[in-house]
Amino acid sequence: IQYKYVIGPSDLRPDAVFTGVLWKEGPNRYVDLKHYRKHGAVKLKDSWNHRRFVLRLKHDCLDPERVVCVSGSIEALGSRSETPVKMELKMKRDPRTHELGLFWQLAFDVPVHIRFLRYRYVVRDVHGLRSLWERGPDRFCDLATLQTNQDMRSRISENPKETISFEFRRNGFRKVDAKFAADFHFHRIDRNLFLGPAPQSQKEIEFLKGSGIKALLSLQTDEEMHHRMVDWNRAKQEYQHAGIYAVNFGVPDNDIESLLESGRQVALILNDLRQTYGAVYLHCDEGYFRSPHCAILYLSLFQGLSIEEAIALVVRRRPGVSILRAAIEKLSLIHI
Repeated sequence: IQYKYVIGPSDLRPDAVFTGVLWKEGPNRYVDLKHYRKHGAVKLKDSWNHRRFVLRLKHDCLDPERVVCVSGSIEALGSRSETPVKMELKMKRDPRTHELGLFWQLAFDVPVHIRFLRYRYVVRDVHGLRSLWERGPDRFCDLATLQTNQDMRSRISENPKETISFEFRRNGFRKVDAKFAADFHFHRIDRNLFLGPAPQSQKEIEFLKGSGIKALLSLQTDEEMHHRMVDWNRAKQEYQHAGIYAVNFGVPDNDIESLLESGRQVALILNDLRQTYGAVYLHCDEGYFRSPHCAILYLSLFQGLSIEEAIALVVRRRPGVSILRAAIEKLSLIHI
């Protein structure tokens, strides 16, 4: 059955001409009665100009000191810049096995004009001291086609995301995910330059130490670190304890102008760190956009590689990076 809500006069008759009424935006609502065969009556709960979305994650996080949250591209999921939204632990049936199990769940409303939804999961300390974010590309879903693969990088990621099911039913969406993806993978670009995501734990810092890294350059902004619950002063102490000298020089993400303005300074800092300490770890947030561009610029300006050679080296050593050649060419024209 398909239907749609309208707002009109209180005495509007079923056979009246529908003029001067307010129609709900978006496509018709839909309900499949086969899901209600065992019920004598059908009761629906709808929202005006919104569709219900139930998001579930199968993840074995049962520590009472930790909670699973989600951060995404719409207001109901924190709009990226706000605090990630807490999920609740529920007993639900697994769509694959039909067996009952524990899932983290969040139900929220999505405006009807929204087609694409991007998000990632976060495991947070209930005391607000630590957070562990999923790595790799965002999880993605197309509400029009029910597709979940966004781009090639999603398919070659070292932190692949798994979707158990994604369907539209009972006038809303239900998506069930699995495999909280937060493995720490970084790459050696040349003898003394490493590239990867931001470390999120003492164990990952020790991993850097074990790889011979002596200095670290972070491109995360204050806003990013606040959102991800990173205390930079405490992080510097942890790096220092591991024998790693850490520097932060914030460069906004997805901002070409800021990258053009800051690229020269980042290359200079990176060169000074390499000359002073040797092996350097360069990271932004995920290590796929800002830091690769700055690494290419550094290799071109200080290591004698051409733009083509520097791009080829970074792309070969760290698969999946996103490179804007025009930005690199503009950066290379800046005099040091």
